[in-house]
Amino acid sequence: MGKEVKRFRLIYEPEAGPERYMAHDFSVVDLLNQERLPPSLLVKGWKKPIITIGYYSDVDDDIDVEKCLQLGWSIDRRKSGGGVGYYDSATMLCKMFVSSDFFPSLEQAFQEFLGKVIVGTYQKLGVKNPVYKHIGDVLVGDLQGKKLTGSSGFVSNKALYIGAFLNLARPDVEALEQVLRTPEEKYKDKVLKSATERSTSIEEETGISVTKDQLMKAYVRSIEEVFGSEVYGGETTEEEEEMIKKQWEMISSDEWLFRRSSKKRFSAVPNQFRFARKRHKAAKLISTCILTDEKNTIRDIMIYGDFYARPIDFVDELEQKFLGISASDQERIMAIVEELFAQPDFECAGITPQEFARPILEACQEILIR
Repeated sequence: MGKEVKRFRLIYEPEAGPERYMAHDFSVVDLLNQERLPPSLLVKGWKKPIITIGYYSDVDDDIDVEKCLQLGWSIDRRKSGGGVGYYDSATMLCKMFVSSDFFPSLEQAFQEFLGKVIVGTYQKLGVKNPVYKHIGDVLVGDLQGKKLTGSSGFVSNKALYIGAFLNLARPDVEALEQVLRTPEEKYKDKVLKSATERSTSIEEETGISVTKDQLMKAYVRSIEEVFGSEVYGGETTEEEEEMIKKQWEMISSDEWLFRRSSKKRFSAVPNQFRFARKRHKAAKLISTCILTDEKNTIRDIMIYGDFYARPIDFVDELEQKFLGISASDQERIMAIVEELFAQPDFECAGITPQEFARPILEACQEILIR
């Protein structure tokens, strides 16, 4: 690890509303960037169901938005990688905010936080054999076991955020299945093929009903043991509260939710143009939509999925580099991806350049053989 943290401020909100979710995360990151807040831990529970999608998610490919609204669920787009998250009254979120040099890489951050802090939290609560698989997952039993935890994380300038959800009891996964639009590629490498089959909880694994306070205390002890840091109870600052309000205005807007939407982006395809969508499951899911003209020139491309990357905003600039290139120029397409991965400040955790480029190349090939 890099920079040492001697003390963490703890904010504990066991009954938070949706306006206290990502808006608070963004606010802490922004203020940490300005060195106006100390390293912080947020532990939160929820009053009503919240469904979240990742920063790179195609909202139309992941969830049924109308069904979510009919159910009265809040929908948030995170500013981090990962896929769909569902949190209800049985779910707690444990988060950590530190300087971006606290870990040497995003991948190492997940290994330390999930593999040590969250696994340690489960062990303290009596869960037997929790296992860190890879970025995004803590399972129970073995690497094909049921999922205990999903995670999110991103780096923004001087700040790093990483968090995980933990289910005290079984959440309403059956309701979640009604709104999921999970591509078949998502479960390609898994024995258990649905959220209902894959999900588990502390209560199901231990037979014990754990309270929110007990989980919070176990998480704090795990943080103290793993990082050798003191954790003290704190309060949000006035500046923090004002920023939360402003961030919520942005996060709750349609512009933010639909910033990556294949339906909106490719709703009107000219007659002579061709469209293709391809997905590839590596450590995480990488997907691509491509639109070409009658000469097979790329006119639009949307890269999306549940991968994690730094810097977080890389994908918009990357998409621009493909515009105007022929779909047949596979060598140039591969070179653009390799150039990105060769940059010293870029990381797409657990993904190789070849894996990232594969759905782009396959979408181009599909267009060419039509």
